[in-house]
Amino acid sequence: MEEENNDDGQNLPIDFTPKLGIEFDYEQEAYDFYNEYGRNSRFSIRKEWYNKRKIDGVVTSRKFACCNEGFQVPCDKDGGKKYERAETRT
Repeated sequence: MEEENNDDGQNLPIDFTPKLGIEFDYEQEAYDFYNEYGRNSRFSIRKEWYNKRKIDGVVTSRKFACCNEGFQVPCDKDGGKKYERAETRT
């Protein structure tokens, strides 16, 4: 776990636990935070969707998801699927 210095010069551990209402100044800060949280929790993340303001194009929100979220698991019942859907993620 990483540490940061406080006013007394002591090293304090950084808490990488997500909490409701956390705001970041830059998208990269948010990505680094959640990537470190995932690393400490033994999973990796990926960027999913984002919302931008139409006026100036600033990203106002972004969803980070577990790297396995939303992927289909192969089905073995009844001899498989009738047809295969194309993978839509890039």
